[in-house]
Amino acid sequence: MKAWIKWSVCFGMFLQAALGGIVIAWWFFPQASIFQNIFAYLLTDFGQKVILGLGIYLVVLAVLWLSWTISRPTTQGSMTIHRDHASKVQIDQKAVENNVRLTLGKYDLFNIEVKVKLLSNRKQADVVVVATLSQTTDPTVLESQITQTVRRDLKEMLNIELRRLNLKLKPYHYDQKVTIV
Repeated sequence: MKAWIKWSVCFGMFLQAALGGIVIAWWFFPQASIFQNIFAYLLTDFGQKVILGLGIYLVVLAVLWLSWTISRPTTQGSMTIHRDHASKVQIDQKAVENNVRLTLGKYDLFNIEVKVKLLSNRKQADVVVVATLSQTTDPTVLESQITQTVRRDLKEMLNIELRRLNLKLKPYHYDQKVTIV
């Protein structure tokens, strides 16, 4: 999530918390002079517009929150790849990661790290591959080959569509320790 989205959500939630605190304090201390002044202000024409604006703000915030929670993709640690009448076949996220890592072992890559996000509603996966290049590989050709290999491997072996592949290739340095798959 981007930083400006987090800050705007925090600001919106802070406004809600402040309004809630004021209402709770008003409930416990209705005779306090400051709350009587606020109540007299809210009875004016401009005060009624303030109440209407706050109500609209809360309704819009609730609708946005509900639409975000309903429309975001559902991720899980395992996915059902085949379902029959009496049985189903599930695959674990770690198994998919290990499968992709072993598939990428035929390329000249070191220190391969794979992270998979399974989108169970759509039978899709987001894959992030972080690896170190060897000296002899061309990154532009390798990128297209890896994309095709991962897409084909996920579709043929596991019946999972590749939605997004994020490939991060780092150059190799001589004094760096490597793990070869």
